[in-house]
Amino acid sequence: MKPDELTVRQKEALEVFKCLTRDLGGPPSSVDVADTMGCDRREAYTFLSALERKGYLKRRARKGHGFTLA
Repeated sequence: MKPDELTVRQKEALEVFKCLTRDLGGPPSSVDVADTMGCDRREAYTFLSALERKGYLKRRARKGHGFTLA
């Protein structure tokens, strides 16, 4: 997928996810993403789910911090 297929906030969520993954040494939680983006956890989860549908993230079954980079 091309990055221009993402909304502005989805692009922001992807960059935040990448930076937090690097800084934390593993996948961040939706709370980490929400805190960094200045939104609530539900909204951050919506962004992460959209990134999964578009092929940028993968979901880890039954794991905390349930998304990883694709």
